[in-house]
Amino acid sequence: MDAPIYLPAVAYEAPAILPYKLAVRAVSCGELIADPQAWAIVLKHMPMARMLASQSEWLLGTMTLADFALFAGGLDPKLEAAIDGELGRLPLANPQ
Repeated sequence: MDAPIYLPAVAYEAPAILPYKLAVRAVSCGELIADPQAWAIVLKHMPMARMLASQSEWLLGTMTLADFALFAGGLDPKLEAAIDGELGRLPLANPQ
């Protein structure tokens, strides 16, 4: 059996994360809350989302708005499309 040949660790280059669009199913609630423009859009369509801000940082960093909506019966596709439409008009998010 042949062993794989790996490049030396000094040759490693971290992958570049490109700017991306914010979307209900694509980013965490924490990221939406951290962007004032995005959060204003979410609250305009889902005022009850305000109570998400009191959740633990761990949950906010790992769950999307669509994930949280499952606890209330899911996210209406029309509502999701409306939020994503407005989020899509915002400038691309820069990776942190």
